[in-house]
Amino acid sequence: MARCRRIRICRILPAEPSAIIKSVNLRVECHAGRKADERPTRFWLHGKPHVVEAILDQWYEPESIFFKVRADDGNFYIFRVPTATEDGEWDLVSFRQNKERER
Repeated sequence: MARCRRIRICRILPAEPSAIIKSVNLRVECHAGRKADERPTRFWLHGKPHVVEAILDQWYEPESIFFKVRADDGNFYIFRVPTATEDGEWDLVSFRQNKERER
């Protein structure tokens, strides 16, 4: 059973410390398995729906889980969710447009 997390504001974390942090409207729906929210299955970015076609990578830090996904728009996204709290806010850490899909 999937459980939705509604997030009003999410941070796009900049690669450069001097870069501006932008706010976006993000909502993530997850597959709920043995552990509460195991992986993202779809998300809404500024109200536009995206289906997660593939989870390309997943890694852990002491207080967060990261997911690199390819969405149905062909683009790549990296999300982070804190594990310290059950209802932690998802962060959009990175976005990369799929240049080959444009051709």
